[in-house]
Amino acid sequence: MRRALIAVALLAACSKESNDVATFKVEPITFTRRVSAEGTLKATKATQVTAPLNAERPLKVSWIAPDGTLLRKGDVIVRFDATDFENLLLTGREDRATATNKMSKATAESTATKKNLGRDAKL
Repeated sequence: MRRALIAVALLAACSKESNDVATFKVEPITFTRRVSAEGTLKATKATQVTAPLNAERPLKVSWIAPDGTLLRKGDVIVRFDATDFENLLLTGREDRATATNKMSKATAESTATKKNLGRDAKL
């Protein structure tokens, strides 16, 4: 009887192991392979970019396209700071307004001088 109990216990132990088989559920997913590397990349086709030649002053870069950006023809890659040019424009407008005022003053003075000379001539 003792042997029968041991046999039953062994069969019960074996039956538990056979039910606990590891299983995995296979599902389709997007596979991504990432490779990290160090070094310097060299473009297969490089295009030299220069500042506009008609600029009268040195240009300051205010924005540049980030490295690695995919660019197409006509895309903006550099923006220059317009502050200096806006200040020049304001200064030029102020100088023009001053010159216009001086011309108006000179015209008024010359008109008055002509009238005074005309009156003197009549006398």
